[in-house]
Amino acid sequence: MIISLVRAIARILLFTTISLVPSTGVSASFNKNNDYDPLLVNFTSHLAWFQSQGGAIDPRVTIGYDPNIPNSHVRGVISNDFIPVDTVLVRCPSSLILKRVGDQDCQLIEQIWNELKLGERSKWFPMFEFDDISGSRIPCQWNRVGRAIAYLQGLWPAWGPHRHLNWYIETCLNGERDESTLDDLEMKALLTSLTRSSDAGLVPMYLLFNHNNALINTRSGLL
Repeated sequence: MIISLVRAIARILLFTTISLVPSTGVSASFNKNNDYDPLLVNFTSHLAWFQSQGGAIDPRVTIGYDPNIPNSHVRGVISNDFIPVDTVLVRCPSSLILKRVGDQDCQLIEQIWNELKLGERSKWFPMFEFDDISGSRIPCQWNRVGRAIAYLQGLWPAWGPHRHLNWYIETCLNGERDESTLDDLEMKALLTSLTRSSDAGLVPMYLLFNHNNALINTRSGLL
C-alpha cells in the first residue's frame, strides 16, 4: 500500500525491515491558547516507542498547529520544514500492524479489544494511551432518544447515525447482545477501528494522518 501526502507528494510505506530515522520531536507542550496539550508533550515519547519497535519517521514530521492558518485550533500532523517530492514520511513494520484480514472488520475489532484488555502488557499500550479515542464523540455514541437526534430528525441519510453500532451488534455479536452490554473497552475497540483503522488495519503513527480536517491533503492507492 502507498499512502501519500499530496502537498509533499511523499509516500508512507508499510514494510518488514527498515533503517531507523532520527526525529526532532516536539518543541511545545501548549496549544495556541496556552492550554496543556498531551498530544504535543507526549509525541516525543510516543515516537521513541514507535522507533523502538522498528518504525521510522522523517524528522521534519511532527504534531502541531498549522502555522499557515491564523489562530488555528486544529492540531494534527504537520511538517516543520520543506519536504521534497517522493520523500518517505513514515515506515511501519508489518509486525507492528494490527492487521485486517480481507473484510474481517469484526476480527480487527476483537483484536483491538483483546489488546486493550491486556493493558500495559500489550505491545500496543503506548499507542492506545497516546491516541486515546475515549474523548471522541461520534454520532453512534449519541443517545438514541436524545435532544441531538430529535433536533436533527429527518436530516440523516436513510441509514441513520447509529449505523456502525447497529452493524456491530447485528454482524459481530450476531444480535445476541445489545449496546447496553458493551463495556468501555469493547466500545473503545469499536470506535478505534471505526475512526483510526485503514484497509491494512490499525497502523501505528500512520493513523495520526487519517483526518484531513476539511483540507484534502491525502491520497492512497494499492502497490
